[in-house]
Amino acid sequence: MKLEEALKEYLVHIQVNEGRSPRTVSSYDEDLKQYTAFLSEHNITDTAEITYQLIEQFITEQSTLKASSSV
Repeated sequence: MKLEEALKEYLVHIQVNEGRSPRTVSSYDEDLKQYTAFLSEHNITDTAEITYQLIEQFITEQSTLKASSSV
């Protein structure tokens, strides 16, 4: 699934199916946009291309920029 499509589908899911508030959905959207930008920098355009190592790398990078409770 393409990254943008997956992002949109997930945001709809948490809003409609999980009943998350608009503020929470917006916060998730901002975080996931950072993640998709990171993946794009690594030429990842589809969710099937995401590896465990990329996820770890993103989390490691985020931990240098954000408080541990935000990561």
